[in-house]
Amino acid sequence: MASSGVVTASAASPRVAVERPWAVATLGHSRPAAAYLTLVNRGSETATLVDVCSPAAKVAEISRSTEDGKLVQIENVGRVKIDPGSAVTFSPEGTFIRLADYLSFFSEGDEIPLTLIFEDGRELYIEVPVFFPGTSHPYSRTTQ
Repeated sequence: MASSGVVTASAASPRVAVERPWAVATLGHSRPAAAYLTLVNRGSETATLVDVCSPAAKVAEISRSTEDGKLVQIENVGRVKIDPGSAVTFSPEGTFIRLADYLSFFSEGDEIPLTLIFEDGRELYIEVPVFFPGTSHPYSRTTQ
């Protein structure tokens, strides 16, 4: 089973912590991949996530899914604010990190490297563990 994800800070960014990163294995190149996590602001000022990047995909962006009846729409969010002492959870039903034009399939047990870029120039490097779709994993609703 994949590890719990690696999180390292660069540019002294300990004020924002990443908890419970996970992604779903890809089943083909026709659909984008998605990564989910929780960002916790342990600092005294608002932190704003403005970009994400990954060497594993040509496109990485902060997106949101909305449902209008039976139609699911995906839109680029661009930025996410995290108030001091609060958390923002990226989930399949809301905000998530969309990965498209990935260089190879993501299989269970893989870890996807991501860099989270904040408005103040700080960056967080994380490795997101990949799980097979539909299986129980440490962050699925069936195990919480």
